[in-house]
Amino acid sequence: MFIKLSSHFNFSSIAVGVPVVVKTNASSSLRGHILTMMLSSHVQFKTQPPKEASLRVLLLVLLYTWVIYFLLSFTSGAYKNINAEVADGTFSNKLFWISVFIYALYLWQMRKTYKLYNLSWHIYLLIIYMVLAVLSAFWSDVPLISLRRSLQQVMMIFCLLTPFLHGVNRTLILDKVCQVLAIFILINVALIPVFGIADFGYRGICPQKNILGQISTVAFFFCSYAAIAKVGVLRKGYVAISIMAVGLCLISNSKTSLALLVSVPVLSFVLIQFATIEDNLKRIAWLFFIIITTYLIYAASILIPFDIYDISSLMYHDRTFTGRTAIWDFSGYYINQSPVVGFGYGSFWGVGSSSKAIGQGFIDGLLQAHNGYVDIVLELGYLGLAVATLFILVLVNNIFKTSKKHKMLGMLLFSSLLFVLLNNTMESSLFRGYAPLWIVVLLCVGLASPEYEKIDQERL
Repeated sequence: MFIKLSSHFNFSSIAVGVPVVVKTNASSSLRGHILTMMLSSHVQFKTQPPKEASLRVLLLVLLYTWVIYFLLSFTSGAYKNINAEVADGTFSNKLFWISVFIYALYLWQMRKTYKLYNLSWHIYLLIIYMVLAVLSAFWSDVPLISLRRSLQQVMMIFCLLTPFLHGVNRTLILDKVCQVLAIFILINVALIPVFGIADFGYRGICPQKNILGQISTVAFFFCSYAAIAKVGVLRKGYVAISIMAVGLCLISNSKTSLALLVSVPVLSFVLIQFATIEDNLKRIAWLFFIIITTYLIYAASILIPFDIYDISSLMYHDRTFTGRTAIWDFSGYYINQSPVVGFGYGSFWGVGSSSKAIGQGFIDGLLQAHNGYVDIVLELGYLGLAVATLFILVLVNNIFKTSKKHKMLGMLLFSSLLFVLLNNTMESSLFRGYAPLWIVVLLCVGLASPEYEKIDQERL
């Protein structure tokens, strides 16, 4: 549309994005048109942040938690006194999270409306859990540590969920997740000739071999999904990355991750098939199949003496889950001392001289109970466990709803979540700082939100 200019320039009309109609000679019409477009785009940027900016927040969080943090930890060397040094936190962590949080706040303040009432119920339950975590500083023995850790957790969740709540396209988010996981896999594969493979397993840039196994399993899930969704060179690339991920899981000697890498997709397929069946007769048939299979497994366990400790002997070559039973006994003693509200978020492990594990042998050097559900009760009691259970159940329900429209996406999300939930029985992940698998759960939280596509259409 041709725009005329005049000396009576109405800036108020530009402020609300209304086209300006003014009079001038034809020679300056082009300059006026360009000026109007620049001002209009500036106003639009001030009222609605570009989707690329929100996606950049997610990319920063993923790169830091899955790659950069490990590289920084790897180059810094081992802790001399892990309980004391972890209690204070690191300057790099504080600087990163505060900086990204401020950037995310800046993106949010550019929006006119927020519509928090449109959020999914699992996000509300997540908020309730974090409110309880922040309040737990009041009954914690180390209130400053508890408050710092809970607020840092709030900042991380806020930053990671920002692109989802800003309506960034789901495909773009999945692309970034797969790209970061591919970078992680390629770095660890490239370092195999440098570090070699130890008898106990390869850990790459990770502090422990089990963490490498965990992220490699997640990478296999996401990159397999990308290999199916993409075409051409990208498909071949993600197939190669998926194969490398399985290889890393094997050489990491992480038995839990390897067992779940094989079993979780099968179990997820069965449950997703059941959840997406529309025909009642087929649903009943699948239900009977699941019940009969469960009964046969139970019957076999009675006929052939085989209990959980035999599983430990099979996987870990001892009946204590590599010492975990001693940790669980120790944790159970303290759970009985504060069963309702626990000892406060982040207030039990890694709190320096206030640690209750001091003088308890190898437990003295631990930062978790090696069971995420035990850690939830230790920190926030059975009240926290109840909120966490509701959060998981609602999240699973929303993933099943997502799978009815996007079966492959539902399969990916449920496989990832189920892997975390089962792995959480051996390694603490849920609601735990920026643990790699907790990041995976938060990605499921964003991708499984029913209002995800509605938020993209909201008027700003």
